[in-house]
Order: sequence, then structure tokens, then C-alpha cells
Amino acid sequence: MHQRPAASSHDSSRHVGLPPGTEVSGAGASSANRAEQPPGSRTVGANPDLGMWHEAGPAAALVARRWALEVLRVLDEQGPTRFNDLRRETGAGSQPLKATLDALARAGLVTRHVICHTPPPSVSYRLTPAARDLIPVLSSLANWHRTNGSSGAEPWENSPVTAGGANRSQAGG
Repeated sequence: MHQRPAASSHDSSRHVGLPPGTEVSGAGASSANRAEQPPGSRTVGANPDLGMWHEAGPAAALVARRWALEVLRVLDEQGPTRFNDLRRETGAGSQPLKATLDALARAGLVTRHVICHTPPPSVSYRLTPAARDLIPVLSSLANWHRTNGSSGAEPWENSPVTAGGANRSQAGG
């Protein structure tokens, strides 16, 4: 009887879109691979319908953060901008703006440059190359929304469940 060679981690790279060495669970994966994972956990290849789209979630959450799009817009249009000018241009309060700038800096989308160290310090913010790569994506998303998503109503007002308020009481129970 002819025996199949044991599957190596390299063999799992034959799954489209997965880097070599990525283990796959689900149909076609070895029971040893499934046994190594905690119950209820998912791997990159656990849902082939998602492909690489699931990676857009964290990026979408970052730019959906309050004031993030406005900050990126101002920095794209004006270049390096001081904190108070960003506050004035965006309309954001100091604390929410600081939190947004910190999150964008941690994500590698903006850099903080100290202009003057004497109290109070004077700083400016600028887009990183990664943020510059993101700007055309955001522009495309805005263009898509202008073409396909802009009905003048809020998204929940377009829902068949809440449209016109007629079904609102039925939806609530």
C-alpha cells in the first residue's frame, strides 16, 4: 500500500493568498493542525470567503475614529500643521484631537515634530508615507459614496425596518 507523505507547514502555502507556513483549519486541514488551536479560534484560512478583506477592518476602524478623517484631510491639504491650527481647522476640542493624533501616530500615519522645546512646547504634525498611500484610497471611498451612497438620509433611515417610522414600533418588539 502506498502511503502519502506527511503534510508539512510548507504544503499549506498552496492555499491562495496565504503566506508559506500559514496553517489552515477547516475542510482539508489535518486533524493535528485543528487540535493545536484553542476551541472557537479561527485562523487566516478558516473562512475562505473573506479572503484578505478581514484585514481592512482595523484600518477602517482607525480612520472611522472621531476627527481622524478631518486631521488627515487638513494635513494632506496644508502639509505640516501645528496643533492649535489643526484644532481650529477641524473644530475638534483639545483632548479629542490629542487622542486622535496619538492614535494616528501609533498607527504610523502621522509624525509629531517638536519645533520649540520651551514651555509650552510648539509641535507640528505631518503625514507619513503610509498616510500618503492612504489618501487616494480615502478619495476613492469618498467618490464611491458620492456616486452610490449619498441619498441625503442617514443609513438607518434607509433601512426597511426603520424607513418612514412605520415599522419602527414593530422592529422594537
